[in-house]
Amino acid sequence: MWGGRIGTTLRTRCVALGLAVALLQAAPSWSQPAAQYLVGLSGMNCPETCGPETLQRLQNLAGVADVELNPNTKTALVTMAAGSVLTRAAVSNALKGSEVGVTTLELVRHAPAAK
Repeated sequence: MWGGRIGTTLRTRCVALGLAVALLQAAPSWSQPAAQYLVGLSGMNCPETCGPETLQRLQNLAGVADVELNPNTKTALVTMAAGSVLTRAAVSNALKGSEVGVTTLELVRHAPAAK
């Protein structure tokens, strides 16, 4: 019925549409919002010198996707990669040997539960 070029084009589009639907239903982790944590920091009395070091140490933690450091409020907003969790022990360990320490660790945005 749908022979020739029209049939081939129609079949190709149907396959592409089916693939697109399957990918969307799979809900890839990169499309899901990740958990965010607000980390209270002590010892941030030298934002020009200890700020970059603190930022680097937090960015190097396993599973960290982004860090926003705010020296004025002495906090860091840490966004985790999907499926990753931040613990106070991990942050304390990352900051060990620096002048900065952890005062609080608060989950401010939950990641959605895995399906």
